Amino acid sequence: ERWGGGGYPTGIREAEVPERSLQAGTQLRAGASVRTRAKSAALLRLPDASRVRLSPDSEVTLARTEAKDVHLHVTRGRLTVQASHVARQGFTVEAAGIRASVVGTVFSVERRARRVVVAVLEGKVRVEAEGQPPRFVSAGERLEVMSGQRAPKARALSSQDRPAFRAGPAVLIQISTIG
Repeated sequence: ERWGGGGYPTGIREAEVPERSLQAGTQLRAGASVRTRAKSAALLRLPDASRVRLSPDSEVTLARTEAKDVHLHVTRGRLTVQASHVARQGFTVEAAGIRASVVGTVFSVERRARRVVVAVLEGKVRVEAEGQPPRFVSAGERLEVMSGQRAPKARALSSQDRPAFRAGPAVLIQISTIG
């Protein structure tokens, strides 16, 4: 395992600091990585009041977490975003070169070995992939992009997508804009 055997159900890694366990109410800065193990989840509350749920066995890096500009990078697994309805410069989730930008919505981004799935429960998401024109994925749709695939088509949400939108137990973590 990349992060060593710390044994934490939900962990954090920050520059030059050993991995540590996340506790409810922990404050994180931009640049931190959060990961969950197989039977844990984390709920991140961002400075713009958006909420991001990290599913079990997932990892995300908080590249930028400002009130008006959010950029998250999914290294593995799935995260689900409930974006707040505030004016902002951008809110982007990236996974394996695929960028999903908030238009005002509830959506998930899942990264597995050779594919990325963007699923939208409410609203609309703009999805960009290198070498392809941007496309919009609307409520009730999913877009699955396989490595090297051209022009993927949006399809209806699958039964595998729906659990990402259900609340369950998670560690609540406050993201700060310090630093």
